[in-house]
Amino acid sequence: MRSKEEIGKHSKDELVDMVYNLLIAVDKLTDDVKVLKEEIRVLKSTKNSSLPPSHDLFKFKNQSLREKSGKKSGGQPGHKRETFPMSPNPDATIEH
Repeated sequence: MRSKEEIGKHSKDELVDMVYNLLIAVDKLTDDVKVLKEEIRVLKSTKNSSLPPSHDLFKFKNQSLREKSGKKSGGQPGHKRETFPMSPNPDATIEH
């Protein structure tokens, strides 16, 4: 870092050039910071940070490899229903 005395020895044109070069460097560094912040924001998710699930950009859903059959879910029409028959005289009665 340059001292105030060293900077004071320069002419006005040299100082204007220095300030201009510094402004260009600041603009470039600001752009770099924006890009890096965007990369960090994209890489964060609820799986690798303390962010709540509402901040996830992409939802990780498990996709089944099965093809859809077109049938409704649950028991299909014509399926024989099999359950344990009720006993008229149970061995034990358990109150829940």
